[in-house]
Amino acid sequence: MKKALTLAITLALLGGCKQESGTKTGDSIPYTGPVWANPITSVNNTEHGVVPVESTTNTYNDETELKVLTANLGSSLTATDKAFTNAVAELVILNADIIFTQDAEGANARLAKALGMELWAGQDTTSSVGILSKYPILEVLDTQGNPQIGAVLDVNGRQVVVWGNHLSNALNTSQDARGINSELNTPYDNCAAINNTDQLDQITSDALRVKQAQNIVDVLAEYKASGTPIIFGGEFSEPSGLDWANATISMFDHGGVVYDFPSHKLLRDAGYTDSYRMIHSNPETHPGITWPIRQEDSSLDSSKIVAKCGRALDDRDRVDFIYYDQTARDVTLNSATLIGPKTTQFFTSPDPANPDPQTGYEDQHQGRLINSDTGTSRYEIDDFPSTHLWYMATFTIATPADTTEHVSLDSTSEIDIIKLEDVNNNLKVTFNIKDSLFMNIAFQYVVDVTASTEEPGSTIGGTVGVNGRPEADDEYTVTISSTFLSNYKNRADVELRLTHNVSNIGRVDTIKTLTWEEIEAVVNVIGIEGPLPSPFSTNKTAYSVGETVTVAYHSVQGGRNDRVGIFDADSEIPPGANNPVIQELYIPAFEIAGSLSFIDLPAGNYYAALLYNDSFTVEETYGFEVVEGSVIATSKREYEAEEPVEVFFNNAPGNTKDWIAIYEVGADNTENLDWAYINGETEGSHTFYNALSSGNYEIRLLTDDSFESIAVAEFSVN
Repeated sequence: MKKALTLAITLALLGGCKQESGTKTGDSIPYTGPVWANPITSVNNTEHGVVPVESTTNTYNDETELKVLTANLGSSLTATDKAFTNAVAELVILNADIIFTQDAEGANARLAKALGMELWAGQDTTSSVGILSKYPILEVLDTQGNPQIGAVLDVNGRQVVVWGNHLSNALNTSQDARGINSELNTPYDNCAAINNTDQLDQITSDALRVKQAQNIVDVLAEYKASGTPIIFGGEFSEPSGLDWANATISMFDHGGVVYDFPSHKLLRDAGYTDSYRMIHSNPETHPGITWPIRQEDSSLDSSKIVAKCGRALDDRDRVDFIYYDQTARDVTLNSATLIGPKTTQFFTSPDPANPDPQTGYEDQHQGRLINSDTGTSRYEIDDFPSTHLWYMATFTIATPADTTEHVSLDSTSEIDIIKLEDVNNNLKVTFNIKDSLFMNIAFQYVVDVTASTEEPGSTIGGTVGVNGRPEADDEYTVTISSTFLSNYKNRADVELRLTHNVSNIGRVDTIKTLTWEEIEAVVNVIGIEGPLPSPFSTNKTAYSVGETVTVAYHSVQGGRNDRVGIFDADSEIPPGANNPVIQELYIPAFEIAGSLSFIDLPAGNYYAALLYNDSFTVEETYGFEVVEGSVIATSKREYEAEEPVEVFFNNAPGNTKDWIAIYEVGADNTENLDWAYINGETEGSHTFYNALSSGNYEIRLLTDDSFESIAVAEFSVN
């Protein structure tokens, strides 16, 4: 069920009828005027009766944990082929309730769909930012301070105001304080830092960033005065004076400068609290660096800077923040955590006089490749999907209930399928666009046909232009070829994406998915020839302690809450409360084939289990073991006749004539069927190509041309 925006974009949700789901929705006032006829300024919501008035007499019988994340998505998750998939995998594990996104115009709608979250991405003139929420959006706030957007949420009966930002990075005085002219992006003479605060203030006085910070204060003032909980975050594009302090004057090329950057000072002076510094007050041990992650992402390592300064400069800073109103009633900050690889993992100090500490910094990191017990990072350089680390703060908020009584307003147009037809085994789709009042007639819209795995802007399945603002009964058609359908059958969903360009940046506004059930009810789709990806299995049957265990999956149902769990194989109790998961990773939403990596499992016998829809109902399992000392394993437990047998070994002694051999089960070590030296290597692999007849076999690791076996693994041939 949906609602319309009312008046100039604000809306009040009133009491309404009971739903089957147990939520309520109210009646909304129909919108009759032009949408986005004028830029919306800081609205006076009082006249619409939607600014909540917190009262000391309000009764809050419950508490709600609120996980709030800010995530720069780096070119809408298009930097690498796996960026979107990796981002979804991160976000599913983090399970944030509210996400502020930046650099995200092509990713917001895709992520909201993948995660099952509500989305407000601003007027169609807005780029970069988004607010994703698990809780209903009661009201949306917008201003001329693009890219800045806000919303009022219903968090289990209590209204909470959230606000997302991507402030301007022009005239970034953190560069001037490092000896680089921020307007020209060239070094000052002798790379001399500007350390006079009056000079830095003068440079900043013309920065849009400070005006945007003032806009936050102005728009949220009425809510703050009412006592409504307020949380805002995003990329602020400059560090904080709480970071550029006496304790850090020799770190990160601060050049002895101590400076309170104006945008953050303005927000603190207005009564807002920097959540990270509230938990981690020492910027020397907990610098909280969020950008850049990698040396190659630095903006101060150009050849002209190196030529004039003698080396690259260290521009690592904390530029991604979450602020909150600490004075709001019964709002408690619990934790503050960086998301992604360690600060020094892919960027180390270029200043030989001031290296990073050998043990790294003490910031707490979290993420899909961070071991939650040891803090060990297993990220490779391109595993994290952004040039920024993300940042998450967790709050506890007193609420009247543990559920909400509202549904979220709809704030975007929708693609509505009218009919699907078979045209020579191609799929003809007829559709219209509902709620077109949300579309800005100043833009040219298109509907792109593509696969769920493809980047924004992909038109590989076709595209249809949308002229002007469609009427409710306007029909559009697109014919999707049988070749396209065959290529993506069982590999991705088919999507229709309503898209328009904002400042030459493609923004995906809404997505309509065609399910394969719907498609194959109309046309016969023959999948592409060739072998399908691996079935549910590990990439080998045994591992050494410390090795990464990779679990492959194929043709899973593709839901939002499907996961792979690792369980104790020696337990006879089925998965559940009495046999809890040892490790688990969620499959990226709507991904039906792929792999997940598990780290730091101790020695033992395990099985991987495929679990659908957040349940403990086991769909498939695959056993493996983790071994102390030498280990040998095959790539799978069962092979077909004449299929090559791939063998892996690890922690071999390293003798020149260590060898591996295939035996029938129970045969003496002298009676091998095929063998090979491993050439003194301690780890590696070998493939046996000689055909084996049907039966049960063993692969053994033997030492230094002897018949002493130190590791064994069984496999069979069908």
